Amino acid sequence: ALETQVSIHPWTIPQEKNKTITLQGEVILHEDLVVNTRDTLLIKPGTTITLDAAVSIISYGKLLAVGTQEQPISFIPLDTNEPWGALVIQGQGANGSMLHYCILEGGSGEDRVRSDFCGIIEI
Repeated sequence: ALETQVSIHPWTIPQEKNKTITLQGEVILHEDLVVNTRDTLLIKPGTTITLDAAVSIISYGKLLAVGTQEQPISFIPLDTNEPWGALVIQGQGANGSMLHYCILEGGSGEDRVRSDFCGIIEI
């Protein structure tokens, strides 16, 4: 039998490309949105993000939610009787994140394995 050995060096393994997730306009989330460490979540001015009950946005990458006074970014519940989860910005990959002119209403917190986020926003 012929055996072949292959040597792999870490610098020859292709890395995943960074990606930008863009949200704009009217957005409805029915499940958690998790942003990976190398990725960026860009939320455009004037965007309204409506979140279902207990649904969270968890960003391990950079979060850029930069609204304006005329076009704020809103995070609201789908059902006013059922709070959404939390907006979580966590880890070194999230360095440089920005929130400007953002309105957060009706969130509650997030309970995940090894993490408990008790507020509407956690940084």
